[in-house]
Amino acid sequence: MNREVLLTLIEKSGKSKNAIENEIGIANGKLNHYLNDYPSQKRCDPSEAYLVKLADYFNVSIDYLVGRVEPAQTLTSPVVKSAEPVQRILSPKLQEINNDWNKLSIEEQSELYGEFRAYLKDEQSNKRSSHA
Repeated sequence: MNREVLLTLIEKSGKSKNAIENEIGIANGKLNHYLNDYPSQKRCDPSEAYLVKLADYFNVSIDYLVGRVEPAQTLTSPVVKSAEPVQRILSPKLQEINNDWNKLSIEEQSELYGEFRAYLKDEQSNKRSSHA
């Protein structure tokens, strides 16, 4: 994780670290650990699941978060987006799924997402073979 990039994104958001953590569903204090704001503790890097959540929240690529590319090279410019407008446009069923998803731990989300991607891949493969 590139500390300066994350600090800039947090500052541009105009929100506190705790508010961001709550909005994306990560434990309070995690951003401080990534930024090494606790001198008595060792800085840690976020897991892949946390990187995805942060990239989605700030609307940037993971490559940008880790300092591999400049903002102009990301798919979209780093603009903070709120989850609130998304909630308003989701169907009631998708809102329910989203709420259930947010109750899962990062590890559970990662495992379930992997299973979901494998399921979709199998379904696409089955459709292709049935059309052949």
